[in-house]
Amino acid sequence: MYMLGYLMELNSKNISDMIFWNQIQYIGIPFFPAFWLLACLTYAKYRISFKNIFFIMIIPFMTFFIRLTNQFHNFYYKELSVRAFDGIDLLYIEKGPWYYVQSAYIIFAIFLSSFLIWRVYVKRTFEDKKRLEIVFVGTSIPYLGLLLLMQKFWNTGIDWMTLFLPVSLFIISYAFLKYDFLEIKTFARENIFENSSYGIILLSNDDKIVDYNIKGKDYGRIIEIIKLTSDKKKNFKIDKIILKSLSENKKIKLDVLHNGEKIFFELEFRNLTGDNDILMGKVIYIKDITQFELLNSKLQILANIDELSDLKNRRAYIKESLDLYKFAFENNMNYSITMIDIDFFKKVNDSFGHACGDYVIKEFGHLMKKYFDGNEIYGRLGGEEFAITICNEDSNYIYKRVDDFRKIIENYNFNFKNNSFKISISIGIAFNEDFVYSFEELLNYSDKLLYEVKNSGRNKTYIKEMKI
Repeated sequence: MYMLGYLMELNSKNISDMIFWNQIQYIGIPFFPAFWLLACLTYAKYRISFKNIFFIMIIPFMTFFIRLTNQFHNFYYKELSVRAFDGIDLLYIEKGPWYYVQSAYIIFAIFLSSFLIWRVYVKRTFEDKKRLEIVFVGTSIPYLGLLLLMQKFWNTGIDWMTLFLPVSLFIISYAFLKYDFLEIKTFARENIFENSSYGIILLSNDDKIVDYNIKGKDYGRIIEIIKLTSDKKKNFKIDKIILKSLSENKKIKLDVLHNGEKIFFELEFRNLTGDNDILMGKVIYIKDITQFELLNSKLQILANIDELSDLKNRRAYIKESLDLYKFAFENNMNYSITMIDIDFFKKVNDSFGHACGDYVIKEFGHLMKKYFDGNEIYGRLGGEEFAITICNEDSNYIYKRVDDFRKIIENYNFNFKNNSFKISISIGIAFNEDFVYSFEELLNYSDKLLYEVKNSGRNKTYIKEMKI
């Protein structure tokens, strides 16, 4: 509308037609800098509220109505006349005070638009920068036309802005078409980037941070992979130690304490390559895996812990004991397996019911955890059978340690629904110094010793070294 009105103004033969087409120009003149500013704000990912739109558009609308009613107050143009320049009649304008207000607004809008594009430019990759450089040039060209207009260059009445705008629009349109500026692909990519469930940090080839999404910044600061630089500006740098670990391993897990809670993250590192496998940059993906780790921990508990006794189940006990056996063998340490059986457990079930039997197993597990300090491996093998693995202790220590536990159980009062009773346990300990036998053979031997105790009267501890 701006350029159409000006072309018609140049073709007009009398002042009334010139003034009419000059008014037509003001359907476009006040608004193009405002719309371009809104476009740049959108591209720079600023949220635009109705209040923002009101303040951006209020001066353009005021300009439109002041110019429309100028004949009544001369507030925009003081005087309009026709002057000849090289045989061409041109509309000569004596500017009023609001003309300078509108000019200042155009300067402000174009300057702010250029600044927003520059803010985006410094964080973009090489391909994006080519697009933004073209847009930045196109946005800057109207400055020259506005400067010539304000300085009354040649003092002819020529509207230099109208002459420079086609060049500016051509350059910006070229960026639109060639580089998808403000098109759906750009917005879709940026929207996916910003709203990804992963934190994303983009790095240049020299490991400088060039961009990050919201979660990338938040997660990065929690795990301290992103740190503020020492200068006064709020610039960020990447933690070199974590980056080195990522470069070597491609994927690592970290856990940090944040606001009193442990949070787990998985970090993945990838190189970004272009044509001919040329390295364009690097990307770090950060995923919050706290819920997965907590769920996995619960599943590990369910898989390894006996629900009734709250001790290791048979599978977990044997696995950990076998690992300890291999360690003891490699380091020439003494090794023992203790097998425990609750005496006459069936009698407890028959006398007080299976609920009482469950209570005994549960209470026994509690006493076992309370007595043994954690240097031992212990668990429930099934039914009323329990086992203990002790490493790097002599036979006298092991015997006393286990037999003292037997005495604790013997003297403990079990209370279930107004029923108070005592139980006893039988214990067989297989002790191995020479590692002649395998873990399975040692486990079976301790079970054999246990049944020797049971056949000899129960409530005893029997230890014996397994020899050829």
